[in-house]
Amino acid sequence: MYEKLRTLAYRYFTNFENKDIKALEEDFSEDITLFDPVVKLVKGKEAVLEINKNIFSDCKTIEFTKQDIFIDESKMTAVGELEFFCGETKINVVDIIKFTDDLKIQSITAYLDTGIFKD
Repeated sequence: MYEKLRTLAYRYFTNFENKDIKALEEDFSEDITLFDPVVKLVKGKEAVLEINKNIFSDCKTIEFTKQDIFIDESKMTAVGELEFFCGETKINVVDIIKFTDDLKIQSITAYLDTGIFKD
């Protein structure tokens, strides 16, 4: 299970980096939740996909420069420590991704450096 979760986590980040909304849609559960300090709590696949579309629209390019993935099999959870660029803006984020038993993404909680939004 460890390798499956690791592969799914890397696939999520790759699909995000490539702005592949169709692939994200396939990996999200119907009742996915997203929480981050900017959008707060978002529930449901369509709403979470809409947030991702907005991010993709705002970020001309997305490029991950660092990815560390940690897996907890017992909790069906992956934790990704990431550094990425949205255009010229560097963003540091930690994503906690929880998976369902059928290996769909159930929730994403993002902790990010909100200092970039103060200008």
